[in-house]
Amino acid sequence: MGMSIILLILLLGLIWISSAAVGEASGNKVLYERNSPYQRISVVQSGNLRYLRFKNSNQSALDLEDPLRMVFPYTSYLHLGVVAHPQPTKALFIGLGGGSAPRKFLHDYPSLTAVDVVEIDPDVVKIARTYFDLPDDPRLKVKIEDGRLFVEESGPAIAAGRTNPYDLVIIDAYSASNIPYHLVTFEFLRAVRKILSPDGVVVSTLIGALSGSHSRFFRSMARTYSVVFPQKYLFPVGGWSGESDTSVRNIILIATLSPDKWNQDVWQKQAKACYEQKLITEEVPDFVNTLVEETELETIWLEDIPVLTDDYVPYDPRYHRL
Repeated sequence: MGMSIILLILLLGLIWISSAAVGEASGNKVLYERNSPYQRISVVQSGNLRYLRFKNSNQSALDLEDPLRMVFPYTSYLHLGVVAHPQPTKALFIGLGGGSAPRKFLHDYPSLTAVDVVEIDPDVVKIARTYFDLPDDPRLKVKIEDGRLFVEESGPAIAAGRTNPYDLVIIDAYSASNIPYHLVTFEFLRAVRKILSPDGVVVSTLIGALSGSHSRFFRSMARTYSVVFPQKYLFPVGGWSGESDTSVRNIILIATLSPDKWNQDVWQKQAKACYEQKLITEEVPDFVNTLVEETELETIWLEDIPVLTDDYVPYDPRYHRL
C-alpha cells in the first residue's frame, strides 16, 4: 500500500473522529444512518427530542417525554382539516415520516374508525416502528406503496361502493429537498377528488413562497388545486406579512368540495366552536388567523401561471421556481 494511500486513510479517519466529536459536543447522537432505495435517512437524538432526517432536512420529530406533542408547528396545522370536517370517520395519510401526525389523529379523534397510511419507502416504515413508536392500533393500516398508485387503485373500489370514501386526505409527502412530481399534478389531484366523501377535505403540506421570484412553482401548485377543487385555502405556518414577505416556508393548503367559500370570520367561528367543544385539542383558532385572503394575492398573482400536469412539471428543487 503506497504512502499516499495510507495518509489518505489516516486523514479520512481523523475527519470522521472530528465529526463524531462535534456531534457528541453538540449533544446529538446518531441512532441510525443509511441510504434507502429513495434517500439518505438518519435518526438523530438531541436530549429528549428524536429527529428523522432525509438528506439534510428534518422530516419528523418525537418528544420522548411527551410523544403527543407536535414538535414541528406545521403538523399542528394539519388539524385545520378537522375544522372543515369535524368528527371524521376515515382518513388517508400520503407519506409517513416518523408517524407523529397519524399517532396524534388516532389519539385525538375517536370518531376515526380507519386511518390508512401510504409510504413508498419500506425503510421509513421500519424506522417509524423502531425509533418513533408508531402505534399498534387496529384502526391503523400502513401500506408500502406509491401514494399515487394507491389513490388510483382505491378510486374504482370507492365508486363501486366496495369501500368507504375518505373524509380526510392528508398529503405530507413533500420536503424542502424533494417534491415528487407525480403528486402535484392535475391528474393526481383529480384522482384524489374521486376518493373523497361528498364533504371530504384535502390537507396538503406545501413548501414555497407566496410572493417573490421563488414563488412561481408554489403558485402553480395552488392554481392546480383550484382547477380541481371548488375551494382552496392557504395557511402559511407562522403567518405571512404581505407582498414584501418572500420567505420560503411551510404552507398548509386546504381544499374542499363545498360550493361555499369560507372567509376568515367563518373559519374563526368554526375553529372556536371545535376547540371549545374539545373536538380538537390543537389551538386551531390561532392557526386560522394566518389565512391568506384571496384579495391579498390578487395584485401579485395576476401573472399567468401554468397548471401542473403529468406532461408539464417544470421544477427546480434548488430554488422552488418554474
